[in-house]
Amino acid sequence: MLSIVIPVRNRAEQVKRTLDSVLKQTYRPLHIILVDNDSTDDTYEVLRDWQRLNAAKDFTIELVRETKPGAAAARNAGLKIVKSQWVMFFDSDDLMTSDHCARAMAGANHSPKAQIVGWPVMIEPLKGKKKIAPCENEDALFHCVHHGSLATQRYMAKTQLVRDAGGWRSDVLVWNDIELGVRLLNKLDSRGQFVVLGGGTSVTQIEQPISITGTNFSHNGPLREHALDCIEESLPNTKWWIVNLKRAILAGNYAKEGHKPEAQRLKSSIRPANRWRGFLYSFAYRYTALGGRGGARLLRPLFPK
Repeated sequence: MLSIVIPVRNRAEQVKRTLDSVLKQTYRPLHIILVDNDSTDDTYEVLRDWQRLNAAKDFTIELVRETKPGAAAARNAGLKIVKSQWVMFFDSDDLMTSDHCARAMAGANHSPKAQIVGWPVMIEPLKGKKKIAPCENEDALFHCVHHGSLATQRYMAKTQLVRDAGGWRSDVLVWNDIELGVRLLNKLDSRGQFVVLGGGTSVTQIEQPISITGTNFSHNGPLREHALDCIEESLPNTKWWIVNLKRAILAGNYAKEGHKPEAQRLKSSIRPANRWRGFLYSFAYRYTALGGRGGARLLRPLFPK
């Protein structure tokens, strides 16, 4: 059995499309855990009606309420009642193809040591073309922090692994999936425990106009910086450069968006281990501030492996 935890807040008009994509899964049995995160619209009623219409012996549906704000708190409420070996977290506005869960569980069954099974996703942005976002298990910590390789929609994990890592930090409101991803990776002791599926995408991540993450980097900047502080707490000091590089790029994005005092403040808070690292962080900041993209990938070969 596979459990899927779906936190929902004020998505009465959108959530049924997501839920119906889950209902179409060819894999059974599934345990669906819907967590209403203190919605103020008709979301709870929509979830209750969907539960009543679709619950079955091999498709069990639990509906709970979590009044503490934030998706992390809602996911933890769902995690508490997971009974299966594997758990998948899914967002209330994204979509999965009908074979998504079957592919994920096949990957787990073919890799007995697996603790995490990941996959690429298709991102459908508010503007511009769709793009594929990979899940990468090579240089996993770096790609988790800089490219969101363990973003919520890109993996499932052993339930006990998530619990042993401490679950979701409810005080981390932005980039909480990156923060959890780092703690999950720290629990692994071999490469074979993190498996990435081949083939095409089976999840579409749909960007929404209203999101706590925001549409630019300056939006909720302090929340992003808090997330980076928490990520650093989970890393050995030999890996702090990963977070400092992220801080330098975030500061560059502040500057690019016209928030130069905040940019300078964040840039000056970075304490490089040596002069060479300081040069690399400064380059990342300036490159990003001038509109450059992909600075982390560009500079990766210049940092330790």
